[in-house]
Amino acid sequence: MAGQHSLPIFRSLRLVLSNGASITVPSALRREQPYFLKFDVFNHNLWRHNIKGEVDAGQADQAAPDRTLGFYNKYKQRSSGQQQRQRR
Repeated sequence: MAGQHSLPIFRSLRLVLSNGASITVPSALRREQPYFLKFDVFNHNLWRHNIKGEVDAGQADQAAPDRTLGFYNKYKQRSSGQQQRQRR
């Protein structure tokens, strides 16, 4: 056993880009699906940025409409005023 080499479960691949940034990507020895990078060239975690952006966008989309009585009373007053004018 002393002479045998065991292969690691994960290997890492280091990419050096033209701007000098380097990215270390873990690559499994047996992998059925491709590996997608979650890091940009400045080594920021894109997953955190994407999730934060989606949450901010989701909160804007899911903003609750104003359903207070004051909101609907504005339209009731307008419609009742128009009906009274039409009756005259």
